[in-house]
Amino acid sequence: PTEGGLGIEGLEAEIGGARLSGALELKADGSANGRLVVPTFDMSLAAGWLGGGAAPLADGIWSGARFAPGRTLPALDLALESQRFLVPSAGVLAGRLQLSAGEDRVRITQINLASPSLKLAGSVEAERNGGLLALRVNGRADGVELQRLLGGDFTGSGAVEVQLGASGESPARLIAALTGAGRFTARGLSIARLDPAALE
Repeated sequence: PTEGGLGIEGLEAEIGGARLSGALELKADGSANGRLVVPTFDMSLAAGWLGGGAAPLADGIWSGARFAPGRTLPALDLALESQRFLVPSAGVLAGRLQLSAGEDRVRITQINLASPSLKLAGSVEAERNGGLLALRVNGRADGVELQRLLGGDFTGSGAVEVQLGASGESPARLIAALTGAGRFTARGLSIARLDPAALE
């Protein structure tokens, strides 16, 4: 036991047939901190906690429906490691990150995730203020497929660095309000069906 809570070192547990390990400190106020090695972690859960879990409806069109009410979150500060981080639009990656949460905010920092073809690093922060969702992203993605990013006529890969911020009451308003800066570097770029006359 720790003062005002419970400390667990050398944690070993099995949940639904999957094992997790690490160390936790559970405090009397309901907050928790520590480090965990987990079999799987779905990154979309963090957005869902704040009512911001949304994806394009079709052809890049985002919903104009207001975000669902956010949940009141316990205070968390966890170092997470896994071989299966499920990242929307990126697939399954392995690595580690720091997850912090409290009441109306979620912060994911020290992101260091990779698959055989893609590396992600940086931080993401989301915060609710009534119906408004504020988002801040500072990150780098290396190994992005150009065909997926730019369309079917492009092949190759690239690296994207962004510093973005936005706030809005719906996915459409959030995307429309995005501001910031970025840089894109391409490698092995090939463009099919390029018409030289179009460049004149």
